[in-house]
Amino acid sequence: MIHSAFHQPIFTHSTPSNRRSKRLGGLYKSIWLILAICGTGCSGTSAPPAQSYSGYFDRLQNKYLYTIDSVVPNHEYSKIFVYLFNFHDCQPCVTAGLHYAKQLDSLLNSDAVVCIASMVDPAPYQADAGYFKYIYFDADDHIRRELKFVPTPQLLLINKDRKIVSAFMPKDTIHQRYFLKDLLEQYRNLP
Repeated sequence: MIHSAFHQPIFTHSTPSNRRSKRLGGLYKSIWLILAICGTGCSGTSAPPAQSYSGYFDRLQNKYLYTIDSVVPNHEYSKIFVYLFNFHDCQPCVTAGLHYAKQLDSLLNSDAVVCIASMVDPAPYQADAGYFKYIYFDADDHIRRELKFVPTPQLLLINKDRKIVSAFMPKDTIHQRYFLKDLLEQYRNLP
């Protein structure tokens, strides 16, 4: 028997198992695509840890955060983390930052992080992250104005003079252990 293109049947019979495998193949491709898109987080890539530090640190370096006293009154500190977020920020990014705040407070065994919401109700973010400490509210956006509207969320480390020593932009918790170790080291090295 000779096989050629002319001897191929024009109509093929589609069996239930063939249809099912075609549907499953399409389903698997769809799931793979969704996982690929969602798995990258807000940053768009799963970048190495060093790339998630705030690219805006050069803009923030040697700046002073004097308006923190108007938002967080009667707070005595020698050094502190300030976590600042706004209503424009993506929910996974804000939630990641609150996870960092909770971990830093736990590891330092103190209230080392002051969280400040700017123009947003923090309740949904708190519930999502399981962070139930007090979040201050900057209704007039004083801090972001002083920082020339630097993109948020930002986790800032400031010293006793209110000078910004470090800036970190949380995007996800993928490399959380690495970042926490580095942030704790910076905090402990401050006088």
